[in-house]
Amino acid sequence: MTPEQFHDIYYALPEAMLLVSLDGKVLATNPAVSNVLALKPAQVIHYTLNELVLDDADKVSQYVRSCGKSRNFVAGTLTWRNTEKKEGIKCHCSGALLASTRSTSQPLLVLRCTNSGTIKKSFSVLDKELDALRRKHRQVMTRAARLEQYVEERTEALSKSETFLRAVLQTAADAIISIDQQGVIQSFNAAAENIFHYQASEIVGQNIAKLMPEGIAQGHDNHLRHYQKTGKKKIIDGGAISVSGKRKDDSLFPLEVAISELWQGEQRFYIGILRDVTKKKQAMDELTRANKELDQFAHITSHDLKAPLRAIANLSEWIQEDSGDELNEDSRNNLVLLRQRVKRMEDLIDGILQYSRVGRIRADIQQVNINTLLEDIIDSQAPGDDVKINIKNTLPNILTPKVKLSQVFANLISNAIKYSDKAHTIIDISSIEQNDFYEFRVTDNGPGIAPQHHESAFQMFHTLHSRDDVDSTGVGLTLVKKIVDEINGTVRIKSDIGQGATFSFTWPKDMQPNDS
Repeated sequence: MTPEQFHDIYYALPEAMLLVSLDGKVLATNPAVSNVLALKPAQVIHYTLNELVLDDADKVSQYVRSCGKSRNFVAGTLTWRNTEKKEGIKCHCSGALLASTRSTSQPLLVLRCTNSGTIKKSFSVLDKELDALRRKHRQVMTRAARLEQYVEERTEALSKSETFLRAVLQTAADAIISIDQQGVIQSFNAAAENIFHYQASEIVGQNIAKLMPEGIAQGHDNHLRHYQKTGKKKIIDGGAISVSGKRKDDSLFPLEVAISELWQGEQRFYIGILRDVTKKKQAMDELTRANKELDQFAHITSHDLKAPLRAIANLSEWIQEDSGDELNEDSRNNLVLLRQRVKRMEDLIDGILQYSRVGRIRADIQQVNINTLLEDIIDSQAPGDDVKINIKNTLPNILTPKVKLSQVFANLISNAIKYSDKAHTIIDISSIEQNDFYEFRVTDNGPGIAPQHHESAFQMFHTLHSRDDVDSTGVGLTLVKKIVDEINGTVRIKSDIGQGATFSFTWPKDMQPNDS
């Protein structure tokens, strides 16, 4: 062994190690020798064992000879010189013979020296390391116990959650069906069993197309493939749609279904919530039929009521014409008043007929230019030169049922003209844009309405003036409120006696066909 090889092997050991020739010369050592001799390793190799040891030379020579005869470590005790301690340091030594190498022709000894202080220090280090390991072990065990408890709690919670969700699924009033991305049914709750007449055990694992008519099934498969390929949604997360379902006996029935997408890890599922709307459809059909019959009845009744009224008006004109100058002034005035009453009754019948149709007759949704709409309304009412109607700002274009909006504006403008007490009537119309609505305002310079009458003004047949003073049916504002309420708007009055009146109402910016 060379000094370099010795250095590589023994350098990091905590015990003093020396490479010694049989004649006692130190050839190499490690840093731990400083703990014994209080000398640096580079200083030690200039000495022989006899110079480094306080024991007599014969004892040292005898120990070296003993080590030189054995390849196993030979134990011994030597007292080493120490520049810091006069009495030296007694060490337990063990030495062994190393065979000669190519780098040296003479045999060499390896001596290991351990004093009690080094041993004690080593054990102290070991104790500290063991204590640290024990603390880490306790920490690991504590964390493991906590983790185990957490896992148990989460497992129990998930089990309860799964039980709860399964109970919700099974007791839900609506059918709930889940499928995988191939369209294979994964779950089928009790409500689904009731409407499709399949048991879950019969249908789970089958393709969802089994519950659809032929045409719909093919379209569903195509849409599913198209969506998974392109990500373009058509019915997924798009709200409820109306479709047809197929029962076990192949009978078809109407359904409303809403579909949503769910991911579990890398697996994609689709959840469908379905409702059998057979009874609802029957009720809607019956309601449509009843509304149609009611509309026919109202039309016939209106015609039958108006016929004698027109006859009365005609007869009064004939009587006046035939009587000529035989009728005095009072009689002629009474006949005129009679015809006015007949006209009022006809208007009342028309108003009631319009009111009865609100909410029953579906109005077409169309793009409406409100400026143009108001021009048509004003032209149809033919106000005199004493009436000025101002459009205060450019009114919007909206998608809405034109007839309903026209009825609202027509009644408000007509009332403003009808109840005006001024020589020159001024009506201002304006709009204010809000989040989802427009607020329209119709303001006049008329007599005004006392605050205590603001609510009652919208009641059927209620008028604030004598019908002999103002020819009114008391239906117009009632019709306005019913129309505005139907489209989820609001209508209100801002007015007081002698201050004119402002009727404001809100109207959706854009309406869809189902909103009308």
